[in-house]
Amino acid sequence: MRIKELDNEVKETVKYELEELDKDKLEQLVKEYESGDYNTVQELMSELAEMMMPIYTSDILELALDNLSWATAPSDLIDSNDKSAADIIGGWVYEYLEEYTFNELLNKLQELSEQRNS
Repeated sequence: MRIKELDNEVKETVKYELEELDKDKLEQLVKEYESGDYNTVQELMSELAEMMMPIYTSDILELALDNLSWATAPSDLIDSNDKSAADIIGGWVYEYLEEYTFNELLNKLQELSEQRNS
């Protein structure tokens, strides 16, 4: 798996998950987005990032080919003293997933907000 594939998976998953939310929950997310309160958005982001986290070591290592610093810099999520390179890279992948998913959610909520207000 490469970063481009992971990015596409995030986009598809965010779109799908927002489409599957009931109308009231989606409306709540849009209102929170408009108010700048991202608590529920962050909860959804964490849930989606966990769901999309690659489970195979080979996928995690392949993702590092697109960002070699993941293989050399310690992640804040992983204590590098007791972990393998794959674990450290996995920490970076998860951080990347959280950030990319959060930004994708905000983009989609902005689109919905603009549609609602037009």
